[in-house]
Amino acid sequence: MYIDAHQHYWKIDRDDYGWITPEIPVLFRDYLPSDLEPHLHRHGISRTIVVQAAPTVEETEYILGLSRQAESIAGVIGWLDLASPTFKEQLRQLRGHRKFTGLRVMIQEMEDPGQLLTRPYIEALSYLADEDLPVDLLVLADQLPQLIEMLERVPGLRGSLTIWLSRRLLRAN
Repeated sequence: MYIDAHQHYWKIDRDDYGWITPEIPVLFRDYLPSDLEPHLHRHGISRTIVVQAAPTVEETEYILGLSRQAESIAGVIGWLDLASPTFKEQLRQLRGHRKFTGLRVMIQEMEDPGQLLTRPYIEALSYLADEDLPVDLLVLADQLPQLIEMLERVPGLRGSLTIWLSRRLLRAN
């Protein structure tokens, strides 16, 4: 069985994808499981892991909803505000969904990457490490020093890493 480990779906009229604009016409439309499934079948890919495309709890709930409807979705990587006082409660709710498989931390969106090293973030990431819940870390190249320091403080954290070379690429693509 082959699984695509990183897939995004979105519905533009949900209006929480500020980075998807008409200036990026290839992306400025809905992308749903029905758009991908013929390609999956053609290439022998059985299922996908859907990763959130907007930093909102509503986005996570939306893709979890899609996962209940689409057999091709094997798992969902969602988003939570790690600094929220209700972080653990929200995480418990997400973990109640059968296909919830982890969280994405969108470091590239932080104005100050030092925020990653603050107490709420270190505590939340340590909790995720203790729970053995994988994280997807999305960073810019110039944020690597803070990321490395965070990983030294939270050595048991498990997950994947995506590095953008510059903010300009985020806007151009």
